[in-house]
Amino acid sequence: MKRSLLAFSLLALFGTGCLPSYMVKIEKCPDLRTIKPQPGKAALVVGRTTSFGNGNNFEHYLGRDFIGSTNGYGFFVTAMDTGDQFVTAQSENHNTVYLKAEADKTYYVQDGVSFGIMKPHVFLDRVHADSMYKNMEGDCNFYALDTKAKVDKLDPDEWVSAQEARPGATPAKK
Repeated sequence: MKRSLLAFSLLALFGTGCLPSYMVKIEKCPDLRTIKPQPGKAALVVGRTTSFGNGNNFEHYLGRDFIGSTNGYGFFVTAMDTGDQFVTAQSENHNTVYLKAEADKTYYVQDGVSFGIMKPHVFLDRVHADSMYKNMEGDCNFYALDTKAKVDKLDPDEWVSAQEARPGATPAKK
Protein backbone atom coordinates (compact mmCIF):
# COMPACT_ATOMS: atom_id res chain seq x y z
CA MET A 1 0.00 0.00 0.00
CA LYS A 2 2.79 2.42 0.92
CA ARG A 3 4.54 1.71 -2.40
CA SER A 4 1.36 2.44 -4.34
CA LEU A 5 0.89 5.72 -2.51
CA LEU A 6 4.53 6.67 -3.12
CA ALA A 7 4.28 5.80 -6.82
CA PHE A 8 1.09 7.83 -7.18
CA SER A 9 2.67 10.80 -5.40
CA LEU A 10 5.76 10.71 -7.61
CA LEU A 11 3.64 10.45 -10.75
CA ALA A 12 1.60 13.47 -9.65
CA LEU A 13 4.72 15.54 -9.03
CA PHE A 14 7.04 14.36 -11.79
CA GLY A 15 4.59 12.77 -14.22
CA THR A 16 4.87 12.95 -17.95
CA GLY A 17 1.80 15.09 -18.48
CA CYS A 18 1.26 17.04 -21.64
CA LEU A 19 -0.34 20.34 -22.45
CA PRO A 20 -4.05 20.51 -23.25
CA SER A 21 -5.16 20.34 -26.88
CA TYR A 22 -5.75 24.09 -27.00
CA MET A 23 -1.99 24.72 -26.74
CA VAL A 24 -0.09 24.13 -29.97
CA LYS A 25 3.66 23.52 -30.17
CA ILE A 26 5.25 26.12 -32.45
CA GLU A 27 8.94 25.22 -32.32
CA LYS A 28 11.74 23.85 -30.18
CA CYS A 29 13.41 26.40 -27.86
CA PRO A 30 13.85 29.60 -29.89
CA ASP A 31 15.73 32.47 -28.27
CA LEU A 32 12.96 34.05 -26.19
CA ARG A 33 15.19 37.09 -25.57
CA THR A 34 14.45 38.28 -29.11
CA ILE A 35 10.66 38.48 -28.72
CA LYS A 36 9.31 41.91 -29.65
CA PRO A 37 5.77 43.23 -29.14
CA GLN A 38 3.40 44.42 -31.82
CA PRO A 39 3.72 48.19 -32.36
CA GLY A 40 1.90 50.12 -29.63
CA LYS A 41 1.43 46.98 -27.50
CA ALA A 42 3.45 45.18 -24.84
CA ALA A 43 4.48 41.52 -25.07
CA LEU A 44 4.18 39.03 -22.22
CA VAL A 45 6.34 35.90 -22.15
CA VAL A 46 5.20 33.32 -19.58
CA GLY A 47 7.59 30.45 -18.98
CA ARG A 48 8.01 27.42 -16.81
CA THR A 49 11.63 26.47 -16.27
CA THR A 50 11.40 23.26 -14.27
CA SER A 51 10.13 19.75 -14.77
CA PHE A 52 8.99 19.60 -11.12
CA GLY A 53 5.22 19.09 -11.16
CA ASN A 54 5.41 18.33 -14.87
CA GLY A 55 2.25 16.23 -14.73
CA ASN A 56 0.19 19.35 -14.00
CA ASN A 57 -0.68 22.27 -16.22
CA PHE A 58 -0.71 25.80 -14.88
CA GLU A 59 -3.46 27.89 -16.46
CA HIS A 60 -2.73 31.60 -17.00
CA TYR A 61 -5.03 34.59 -17.32
CA LEU A 62 -4.54 38.23 -18.25
CA GLY A 63 -7.24 39.91 -16.24
CA ARG A 64 -9.96 37.26 -16.50
CA ASP A 65 -9.05 36.22 -20.07
CA PHE A 66 -7.32 32.87 -20.57
CA ILE A 67 -3.94 33.32 -22.30
CA GLY A 68 -2.24 29.91 -22.08
CA SER A 69 -0.90 26.93 -20.13
CA THR A 70 2.56 25.87 -19.09
CA ASN A 71 3.90 22.42 -18.37
CA GLY A 72 7.57 21.59 -17.87
CA TYR A 73 10.19 23.50 -19.81
CA GLY A 74 8.17 25.73 -22.11
CA PHE A 75 6.74 29.16 -22.70
CA PHE A 76 4.09 31.09 -24.59
CA VAL A 77 3.73 34.72 -25.66
CA THR A 78 0.73 37.02 -25.67
CA ALA A 79 0.14 40.67 -26.52
CA MET A 80 -0.93 43.09 -23.79
CA ASP A 81 -2.51 46.51 -23.85
CA THR A 82 -0.59 49.21 -22.06
CA GLY A 83 -1.48 50.18 -18.50
CA ASP A 84 -2.27 48.17 -15.39
CA GLN A 85 -2.29 44.42 -16.07
CA PHE A 86 -2.78 41.46 -13.75
CA VAL A 87 -1.37 38.07 -14.73
CA THR A 88 -2.84 35.18 -12.74
CA ALA A 89 -1.69 31.56 -12.65
CA GLN A 90 -4.00 28.82 -11.45
CA SER A 91 -3.22 25.37 -10.11
CA GLU A 92 -4.30 24.21 -6.68
CA ASN A 93 -3.89 27.86 -5.76
CA HIS A 94 -3.99 31.23 -7.54
CA ASN A 95 -1.05 33.60 -7.77
CA THR A 96 -1.14 37.03 -9.38
CA VAL A 97 1.56 39.43 -10.48
CA TYR A 98 0.94 43.08 -11.35
CA LEU A 99 2.51 44.70 -14.41
CA LYS A 100 2.44 48.34 -15.45
CA ALA A 101 2.72 47.55 -19.15
CA GLU A 102 4.36 50.07 -21.45
CA ALA A 103 4.15 50.11 -25.23
CA ASP A 104 6.93 48.38 -27.16
CA LYS A 105 8.31 46.52 -24.11
CA THR A 106 8.52 42.79 -23.42
CA TYR A 107 7.79 41.42 -19.95
CA TYR A 108 8.91 38.02 -18.66
CA VAL A 109 7.01 36.11 -15.97
CA GLN A 110 8.28 32.77 -14.74
CA ASP A 111 6.25 30.05 -13.03
CA GLY A 112 7.64 28.78 -9.78
CA VAL A 113 6.51 25.45 -8.39
CA SER A 114 6.15 24.30 -4.79
CA PHE A 115 4.45 21.43 -3.00
CA GLY A 116 0.69 21.54 -2.69
CA ILE A 117 -1.78 19.12 -1.18
CA MET A 118 -3.25 17.46 -4.29
CA LYS A 119 -1.41 19.41 -7.02
CA PRO A 120 1.68 21.60 -7.10
CA HIS A 121 1.29 25.24 -6.07
CA VAL A 122 2.27 27.91 -8.55
CA PHE A 123 3.86 31.27 -7.86
CA LEU A 124 4.80 33.93 -10.38
CA ASP A 125 7.99 35.96 -10.55
CA ARG A 126 8.98 38.76 -12.90
CA VAL A 127 12.37 37.86 -14.31
CA HIS A 128 14.89 39.20 -16.79
CA ALA A 129 14.90 37.65 -20.28
CA ASP A 130 18.46 36.35 -19.85
CA SER A 131 17.53 34.62 -16.59
CA MET A 132 14.52 32.84 -18.11
CA TYR A 133 16.54 31.82 -21.18
CA LYS A 134 19.36 30.44 -19.02
CA ASN A 135 16.89 28.57 -16.79
CA MET A 136 15.40 26.86 -19.86
CA GLU A 137 18.80 25.21 -20.35
CA GLY A 138 18.31 25.14 -24.12
CA ASP A 139 15.62 22.47 -23.74
CA CYS A 140 12.20 24.03 -24.02
CA ASN A 141 9.18 24.31 -26.27
CA PHE A 142 7.46 27.40 -27.60
CA TYR A 143 3.66 27.08 -27.50
CA ALA A 144 0.75 29.19 -28.70
CA LEU A 145 -2.93 29.17 -27.89
CA ASP A 146 -4.98 27.53 -30.66
CA THR A 147 -7.05 30.43 -31.98
CA LYS A 148 -9.98 28.07 -32.72
CA ALA A 149 -10.16 26.82 -29.14
CA LYS A 150 -12.91 27.98 -26.84
CA VAL A 151 -11.51 28.37 -23.33
CA ASP A 152 -13.39 29.74 -20.33
CA LYS A 153 -12.54 32.99 -18.60
CA LEU A 154 -11.48 33.01 -14.97
CA ASP A 155 -14.58 32.74 -12.81
CA PRO A 156 -15.49 36.09 -11.17
CA ASP A 157 -15.19 34.62 -7.66
CA GLU A 158 -11.79 33.10 -8.49
CA TRP A 159 -10.72 36.47 -9.92
CA VAL A 160 -11.61 38.22 -6.65
CA SER A 161 -9.85 35.49 -4.66
CA ALA A 162 -6.72 35.77 -6.83
CA GLN A 163 -6.60 39.54 -6.45
CA GLU A 164 -7.07 39.46 -2.70
CA ALA A 165 -4.26 36.88 -2.36
CA ARG A 166 -1.77 39.36 -3.82
CA PRO A 167 0.57 40.83 -1.20
CA GLY A 168 -0.56 44.36 -0.35
CA ALA A 169 -3.71 43.96 -2.44
CA THR A 170 -6.91 45.87 -1.94
CA PRO A 171 -10.16 43.95 -2.41
CA ALA A 172 -10.98 43.41 -6.09
CA LYS A 173 -14.31 44.05 -7.74
CA LYS A 174 -16.18 41.39 -9.71
